[in-house]
Amino acid sequence: MGSVSSDRSPTPEAKLQLGRPPGAASASADLRFFASDVVAELLPFMGTDKTDLRCFASDVGEWVNKRVRYPLPVRVLAPLRTLAHHGRLWWADYSWGVLTADPFADDPVLGFVPLPRPCVLKSREAWGVLDQLRYVGVSAGSLRFVDTYRRGGAPNKVTVWTLRDPDATEWTLEHQATFADVWADDTYKATGLPKTAPVLALIHPHNPAVVYSFLEDHLFAVDVPARKVVDCERYHLVAPPREYGIANRFVRDWELPRAISSVFCTGGVLLDYFIIVFVNHKLRNLITVRNSHRKLPTTSYASAFEFPVASRQYFLCALNHA
Repeated sequence: MGSVSSDRSPTPEAKLQLGRPPGAASASADLRFFASDVVAELLPFMGTDKTDLRCFASDVGEWVNKRVRYPLPVRVLAPLRTLAHHGRLWWADYSWGVLTADPFADDPVLGFVPLPRPCVLKSREAWGVLDQLRYVGVSAGSLRFVDTYRRGGAPNKVTVWTLRDPDATEWTLEHQATFADVWADDTYKATGLPKTAPVLALIHPHNPAVVYSFLEDHLFAVDVPARKVVDCERYHLVAPPREYGIANRFVRDWELPRAISSVFCTGGVLLDYFIIVFVNHKLRNLITVRNSHRKLPTTSYASAFEFPVASRQYFLCALNHA
């Protein structure tokens, strides 16, 4: 994957699409974002089998609308995370599954990977809390799904699922552990944290056995198969979300090369996000950005972003062509 550069692309023409689900947002009049080879916005038409994939390609220099077939039945789609993986974009609805498409294709085909069967929820089930209890991300080159949601009760275990092939449609259960086993270990007792279900933050970008979570004012990591805490740091959020509890929809992990690991003065602008920085596979920084134009590094393995504008989610994703 190539480098990510900072630039401003033209604002796409506003287009009204009635009945569009949350997460498939219209264009903003003044939206700044990272631009690489392609920026794409997914705009499903509810009640039809059509959707628009609106793309901005750096070599074309303008927004192009690609009409594609929508492969899902009528149901509100609510992606809480958008990411780049294996040359494609992936929109993750934590209750249902993941949509994927290649924005570089002349005629993109929109695919769908359902969540593991036991994890598929009814429409609007656990609405508003799934980004605290579930997570989809890339670790060790594969797409991973982390789940702590439990119907009818408080979370009592964590499971890590793997999509071994980007073209596969079934997940493999990789790791699992009960919270009781983790809490009983001396490494957890040493943190001084309560025996309370945490908020999922992310999965380690290189070690899919390690899952990071927020609890009280700590960010800690658990090696799931070992049932042990392997990292625990206190953090201070300068400006936490005002109307929403901490959740992984606000979290992005960045891995920086050693040469620029201490340089945070080049790049673009992100608003309202917690940026977790990894250096040499280890957690190094937790940065918060809110209502400011703090500059961030340009070189990173992360290249897909969601932008909160006027309290709505704009799922605009920058993807480098390999």
